[in-house]
Amino acid sequence: MKYLLPSLTALMLAVLCISCKPSAEQIMQNADSLRNMYKSVVDAHQVLAQTYETYIAADMDAAHKTLDDNVKKASAAIAKIEVLEGCENLANTVKAGLEVYKTVADVDSKEQIRIYKIDDANFTDELREKWDGIARSVETKTKQADADVEKAYSEVAKQFSNKK
Repeated sequence: MKYLLPSLTALMLAVLCISCKPSAEQIMQNADSLRNMYKSVVDAHQVLAQTYETYIAADMDAAHKTLDDNVKKASAAIAKIEVLEGCENLANTVKAGLEVYKTVADVDSKEQIRIYKIDDANFTDELREKWDGIARSVETKTKQADADVEKAYSEVAKQFSNKK
């Protein structure tokens, strides 16, 4: 009898620990939330890139502000979200991707917009080459970050999406 109570207690704790483990569905919801936070930033960046084709400074400024705001909101949200077991790599990859977009917003896009606002009389071939170089760099960095996030998400989905 004296050993029965500790054995039952250990059994109950084991059952509780197993039942506390997140389900595959919860893990996929967590992964979807992480990816959606990231996607809001990607979408905002795409809108900014489209404004470069219009040459309307006010549109560029508004789109840049939206990108900057979305990066800040996503970064704050991911800092607060509970990352479930199985989503740790995805969360870290999303954080790294957000850092890429933060640099794009804080440095690269600001310089691109500054160059675009230079009047035609002062716009030189060197400025065009500088803008093109920044654009190539941004494309390379963001495509790699996007691919890394999608790969990390796919790994979670592969492991948990078919488990109920």
